[in-house]
Amino acid sequence: SRSAARCGAMVIGCQELVNDLSRLGVPAGGLMMVHSSLRSIGMVEGGADTVVDALLECLGPQGTLVVPTFTFAAPNHPGFVFDPALTPSEMGAISEAARRRAGAQRSIHVFHSIAAIGPMADQITNAGGASAWDAYSPMQQIVNMGGRFLLLGVPYTRLTAIHLVEVQVGVPYRRQIEVEMLVRRPDGALERVVSTSMPPQPGFGGNDFNRLGQLLEAEQAVRIGAV
Repeated sequence: SRSAARCGAMVIGCQELVNDLSRLGVPAGGLMMVHSSLRSIGMVEGGADTVVDALLECLGPQGTLVVPTFTFAAPNHPGFVFDPALTPSEMGAISEAARRRAGAQRSIHVFHSIAAIGPMADQITNAGGASAWDAYSPMQQIVNMGGRFLLLGVPYTRLTAIHLVEVQVGVPYRRQIEVEMLVRRPDGALERVVSTSMPPQPGFGGNDFNRLGQLLEAEQAVRIGAV
């Protein structure tokens, strides 16, 4: 799903968001990963927490919400320790608000972690090994379980699940590297964890995910609406 933003002086409440998200197709009892921009929605009463409230209300107690909680800048700091409970998401206010929710779980991929709330959270966040993008990764589990993706006020360039396809077909413009970093476990102990990443090689021309979005729309695989 892709949303268009309706911005203005009005302040948007939780119930308005619930109504719009439901019409857009957020599935009750389903699994959904959300890439988002709070600013694109407009002035929301209660801010990012209200958006998370609305998403969880739409999904219901049997549904599972997933957000990207990637960290790109923080790991470059000297002495960095990845703490799933404390290291902030660098993917916007809504993802950070979801990460901080009671009961939220987070994977331990240092650069490309995800957080999840709901019955499938444990299964998703603890899936796979060192790679955030291979056939056993948390992201792939979302696809395997029939999850949907909501682009809430952001373009197709934010649909990071497309990286799964790049890894599967072995695109020549990415290379696999392994990075070992310290991760703080829930008991406070530090553990060295290897994360596999697939950075682009020199000369990489960039991703045109918007073109794939156009193809998805042509196949009527996308629902578009205002929030």
